[in-house]
Amino acid sequence: MRINQLKIVTIILFLFLIAGLIRVQLFRNSYYKSLSQENIIRIIPIRASRGNIYDRNGKILAKSKLSFNVAAIPNEIKDNEEVFTILAKILNKPPLTLIKTLNKNTVNPFVPTIIARDISKEKAIIIEEKKMQLRGVIIQTEPLREYLHAESIAHLIGYVNELNKDELKRLKSYGYKPLDLIGRTGIEKALNSYLKGKDGGYQVQTDSRGRQIDILGYKKPIKGKSIYLTIDIDLQDYIYGLVKDKKAAVVVWNPNNGSILSLISSPSFNPNIFINPDNKKNKIIKDIFSSKLYPMVNRNIQAEYPIGSLFKIVTAIAALETNSIDKNQIFNCPGSFKLGGRVFRCWKKSGHGNLNIIGALKHSCNVFFYKTGIRVGVDNLSKYARKFGFGRRTGINLPHEARGLVPSRQWKLKTKGESWYEGETVIFAIGQG
Repeated sequence: MRINQLKIVTIILFLFLIAGLIRVQLFRNSYYKSLSQENIIRIIPIRASRGNIYDRNGKILAKSKLSFNVAAIPNEIKDNEEVFTILAKILNKPPLTLIKTLNKNTVNPFVPTIIARDISKEKAIIIEEKKMQLRGVIIQTEPLREYLHAESIAHLIGYVNELNKDELKRLKSYGYKPLDLIGRTGIEKALNSYLKGKDGGYQVQTDSRGRQIDILGYKKPIKGKSIYLTIDIDLQDYIYGLVKDKKAAVVVWNPNNGSILSLISSPSFNPNIFINPDNKKNKIIKDIFSSKLYPMVNRNIQAEYPIGSLFKIVTAIAALETNSIDKNQIFNCPGSFKLGGRVFRCWKKSGHGNLNIIGALKHSCNVFFYKTGIRVGVDNLSKYARKFGFGRRTGINLPHEARGLVPSRQWKLKTKGESWYEGETVIFAIGQG
């Protein structure tokens, strides 16, 4: 009886063994074959440099410099506490931080995963010297973005940093990979695909211990295309030095062809802090984004302000072209203008006296243009403001440009549900409101 029971148990175990072999040989064959090949053939990526950004005279504004990264092959370094202990001492980081970074960034157990970026050349040499003790750890070189004029060009050039998970899912089909850099603001964002290079890499054969036996293939990385701007960096730095402690927006351009020679927004920020941020940099970044001074806002193209007295030129042209007044029309400026129960004042309290349109423009007389604006009317003021390009984007090759606003009767009725008042035409005529 016991012999029969033993036979039955043996048969059952044998059937389990056969089922396991069938599963491995037939159903899991491709998986284990792939695993075996990946253990023999390893891809070592080489990241491409982004293209340089130059000013009009060929001076470098942004470039890529060589940096050293520590990478680990997850399949070889996993559960090896000694390796993490040695690395932690060299890098001055807790072992647990390195382990968490490895787990977070691992895509393939046989592909090197970066666990520390931009280490010093001295630390890279120490790790190379301890290679026998640090099996599965390699030093990789990588191009690292560097901005040479920092705060002066921050809003113009922008900055780059790594893709997040959501962006990676969205951009994976376009060839983006984990840890890839992408332009966030400025030229770096607007021309990201132009500046971004194409990565290369080595295909190497290794033995069972992970040691390199042979190089099977090599794909050379292709550097991104370089860009030349119309900016004059000497002028840019000079102007930034004048306004860096103030809230300011400055644009200098060539009126003959529209090329921008300088574009400054202040306060500014250092775009280099977004590259390989650590705890110290993260605190600075947090302070920047929470600042009430809004240093991340490019005041030239994102902020919206009343244009002020410059708009009087538009009012003047609208008045002449619609025959609301002629060039000889005289208005008296006693220093104020009363409309209904409200008084609108000139900047000159004593007034400018009698002026025609030439004198009104010369002295920027508010009262003259209050009276002129009423004659022109809000509809014509809105019409001519749009003819001059107000209320639409300029088309500058920078992201997040605001449109601005040209008010009108229809706009006010639609957005506020209110009628337009003549007092609003008065302040519209001098570029306010």
